[in-house]
Amino acid sequence: MAVTFATTVIHRTVFGNKRIVTADVVATGTATPAGDAYLPAALGLKGIDILLVSSPQTLSTTTGAEATTAEDVGYHVSYDHTNEKFVYTHASGNAGVHIALAGGSVQVTNTTIRVMAVGY
Repeated sequence: MAVTFATTVIHRTVFGNKRIVTADVVATGTATPAGDAYLPAALGLKGIDILLVSSPQTLSTTTGAEATTAEDVGYHVSYDHTNEKFVYTHASGNAGVHIALAGGSVQVTNTTIRVMAVGY
């Protein structure tokens, strides 16, 4: 099952001819290697010029036997503007290097991220 996202808008404003939206986005489901659709309409926009993704709000530092969810074991989220989707990546053994999901899927239910979008 692909991920679905619930969006809660925190703030909307207009700057010149651009709309700026800040929102919390909560994932439900299992992330896929190719990414999961997140369309501009979810933020009340027709298109997105820039989407900044903050660190996941639910990112946990839990390790060892207690690590049971994606956010516990080092997954992060980026936005693929070309294909309008969120892509989950995983921290590799090299500090600061993230790799896309290589295969299969990973449970990301309740991963919450804060985004700021500039669009139209």
